[in-house]
Order: sequence, then structure tokens, then C-alpha cells
Amino acid sequence: MARRGRKKKFRLNLKFDMRPDVVKSILAIIFVLLGGLSALAILAPEYSLNGKVQTILKDFFGGAYLLLPFILFFIGVLFIDVLRLKMKNIRILIGLLVLQISLVSLMELFGADGGKLGERISELVVSAVSKPGAVFIFVLFALASVILISHVSINQVLSFFGKSLESAKKNLPAVGLGSKVTKKDDEESREEEAHSAMDKREEAKSKSDFEVLAPL
Repeated sequence: MARRGRKKKFRLNLKFDMRPDVVKSILAIIFVLLGGLSALAILAPEYSLNGKVQTILKDFFGGAYLLLPFILFFIGVLFIDVLRLKMKNIRILIGLLVLQISLVSLMELFGADGGKLGERISELVVSAVSKPGAVFIFVLFALASVILISHVSINQVLSFFGKSLESAKKNLPAVGLGSKVTKKDDEESREEEAHSAMDKREEAKSKSDFEVLAPL
């Protein structure tokens, strides 16, 4: 009796190996494509696909959807290693994301359209700390996002305004003193002109009297 062997299982030996730089390239293309589609949806919403994309963005992000193309483009640029730009920093991406969340939440809190994202986040924060507290928190978040993007500290901002105020205070007395000196100089010049005019009249009168008395 013949021995029955085991049936070999069918195996599909396919490999899908991708280098890290290839993965980065694909992600860069995807995010740049998404950024381009969102930008076209903003610039040309009269086309059918662009109009649908704009409707989806407005529904989710509200009026702050205008910031989304910049975020998507920036994420795509982060995956392109050849572009050695100073702005290629994860710090800026975090700042943009925090700014997006802060804007949609503040818009919803102040009665504007913050989309589903702003509505959900604002509801959670308001239920935890009240509406004034939520406004205070999101304003601070927006300030923090600006600091992250610009890479300027609060100390630098305050010192800049302090120096500006000091220079303004120093210039104000000088301007006032200069105006007083100018007024005084004007008065003195007017007095000198009046005296010189009187002297000329007296000199002319004396000459005329001398001419009258000369024949005598």
C-alpha cells in the first residue's frame, strides 16, 4: 500500500520590501497632494470635486479650514530630505496644529462656525472649566502656538515693547523742548525784525529832516 504524503500548502512568496526613503517619498507625495486638493477647493470651489472637498473641510474645520493646506504642505515638506530649509522643524508643525485647534475652538465659543472639531473640543473644555475659562485657555494656546512658530519667547516680546516705550518716553521731552525753543526763537526773531524796522524808519526820518534843513 502506497504511503500518502502530506499535501503541500500553497504559498505565495511575494515580498513587499520598501526602504525608509521610499516610504518618506510616498508620504511626501500623499500630503502634498492633499494640500494641493484642499488649496484648489479654496481657490476654485466652482468645480464639482473642489466643491465637495470644500464642503467636507468646512463641515469639519469650520472657517479655520483655510489653514489646513499650509499644514498639509508643511507635513509633506518634512518628509523631503533634499529640501534643507530652516523652517523644516517639528516645532513649527506642532505650533500649526495647536493654532488650528485653538482657532476652531475660539470661533465656536464666539458664535462663529468652528466646524465639528471646534464644537466637540469647545464643549469638552466648557463643561470642565466654564466658557470664560475655555476662552482663557484657548487664547493662551493660540499665544503658545505663535511662540512655537515664530521661535520668539515672551521675554523677548516684553523686552521689545519695554525698549520701545523707553525710547518713546525719551523722545517725548526732547520734542516738547524743541517746540518751546522754536517758539522762543520765533518770538526773538520777530522782535529783532520789529526793532530793525523801527531803526530804519528813524534813520529815514532823520535823513529827511537833514535834507530839509541843509539849504537853510
